[in-house]
Amino acid sequence: PMRHAKGRATPRRPRAHTGTSASARAAIHPLEPRLLLAVNLIRDVNATPVSTNSLNHLTDVGGTLFFAHEDGATGIELWKTDPAAGASLVKDIQPGAGSSSPAHLFNHNGTLLFAADDGTSGKELWRSNGTAEGTTILKSEPGSLGLSPSHFTKLNGVTYFFAKPTSFGGGNRVEIWKTDGTAE
Repeated sequence: PMRHAKGRATPRRPRAHTGTSASARAAIHPLEPRLLLAVNLIRDVNATPVSTNSLNHLTDVGGTLFFAHEDGATGIELWKTDPAAGASLVKDIQPGAGSSSPAHLFNHNGTLLFAADDGTSGKELWRSNGTAEGTTILKSEPGSLGLSPSHFTKLNGVTYFFAKPTSFGGGNRVEIWKTDGTAE
């Protein structure tokens, strides 16, 4: 409602509420619908306490999760698990207590590509189908301390990555390499 003062319309000031009425109480309004995500333990892969820094690089390849893990007996090696089965060592790439330290795990068209050190060739490009027999060096650079492949990405079915082949005589360089996932 408006009142007139000297011919002009001015807004009426609201009156102060002296009591609590239904309109003066706070109203409860529903929030938008929420989706609550379930989080469940799949597998305790660290039953024997070892360094938690050894659990790395969780990567899905065709419904199997691959990761680097140290179980206290084999060093840091390539492991796998899926929701229905237990965790298991894929291959002891650097046999015994030494660590191959798998890193940069990457799904290349259903095959796992990664960097690992077998204790002989240095950090090289490896591939795995999830079996010990199917886990092999894909590329080894002769006359070097390893390719040290990293930063994998896929473009048009081909995987590209950085390599830092370190020669025995020193001199580090960074190169871009590619693979279709098969040996030369």
